[in-house]
Amino acid sequence: MATVTRSCGAGANVDYPVGDSAIWANPGNITSSDNSYATTSFTYGYATTNDYLKASNFGFSIGSGDTINGITVAIERKATNIITDVVVYILNGDGSAGIGSTNRSAGATWNTTEGVVNFGGSSDVWGETWTPAKVNSSNFGVVFRCAGGSTGFGDVDTAYVDHVEITINYTAGSSASSNPAFLMFVD
Repeated sequence: MATVTRSCGAGANVDYPVGDSAIWANPGNITSSDNSYATTSFTYGYATTNDYLKASNFGFSIGSGDTINGITVAIERKATNIITDVVVYILNGDGSAGIGSTNRSAGATWNTTEGVVNFGGSSDVWGETWTPAKVNSSNFGVVFRCAGGSTGFGDVDTAYVDHVEITINYTAGSSASSNPAFLMFVD
């Protein structure tokens, strides 16, 4: 099995259309691990959830005959006070900007020191059927939301995301039969 890992090429705030949602400031900062963050803050008694942070445009170039075996999303992040995962969804990359149906969030609390948290795995296809064209699409990626958890009125919880990358595990397709150097001719 082969693997390839790429950083996202674009980050964006995507409106969560329910209630009073906090936005992600500087969402384009998630394209490299450089301590330059996308942030969102929650003030207890006000916004308790947030918009989606979308990572896309990963620049994969998986071969058309290859089989996708699994997808791992790695998010480099930290928090002040209490931040928990709400949803982590894959973007299917079929051009429809569709969000997958499998939530990989376990409702985990974010650490206050920066670290990488992985979602999915080498044999996890997130409940989707994948083609190389889908993962190669600039629309392929991940969206996620988090929530503040402090209980004191006016307490501020802040989420920081430094970097998002995706690893694709795949099996290379056989190209030997179509390569003229491997063909045998019999008289």
